[in-house]
Amino acid sequence: MRLFYQNSQEGKTLYVVFVPNDIPDKVAKVGNVVKLEKGGALVGYNLFNIELDEAMGMVVNPKEASLAKVNEELSKAGFAPLDAPKDSLYHVVKVVKKEEHPLDERSSILTLDDGGKTLSTVTRYQNISEGDKIVVALDLCQKFDGTLFNKKVVRNIPIEAEVCSPADLRLGEEGRAAYIENNLQEGQDFFIK
Repeated sequence: MRLFYQNSQEGKTLYVVFVPNDIPDKVAKVGNVVKLEKGGALVGYNLFNIELDEAMGMVVNPKEASLAKVNEELSKAGFAPLDAPKDSLYHVVKVVKKEEHPLDERSSILTLDDGGKTLSTVTRYQNISEGDKIVVALDLCQKFDGTLFNKKVVRNIPIEAEVCSPADLRLGEEGRAAYIENNLQEGQDFFIK
């Protein structure tokens, strides 16, 4: 689940996205709440004219008061409430191995430890060393820029995570280097503690 909070023509609007790639085929509007479904399955909610104590943009870990207000509106409309997010899909991982990419001299192949689970990826960021802890987006992560990361295989190399820069995480403007986070444990969610 991802929450996107923004100003729209209808006032401040919260978009709740459960299934980012699905286009709804059924819409039910009750008051200021719209329920979106596809094939009978819930894919999202739109809540119009809602005032929350949240910054505009993607809300990875909503405040307790915001979630309570959203659930109050959903309950009034007769819709199911939201649970607090349990996994942002942004994880801290440890770089176990860094190898030169055989087909792209500007890239490296990384083997990562996500708290006991091994992942691999490719990156062009040069500031990463073996032993560093970095932040990655995992499979099906809805990112701050609105895109979705899907794991894939490129040139026979599994890309199971996407290395994040400070700009990717909205922690600064630097977008040409990986965000190094050596103070957290590998496998830990970066945003939800």
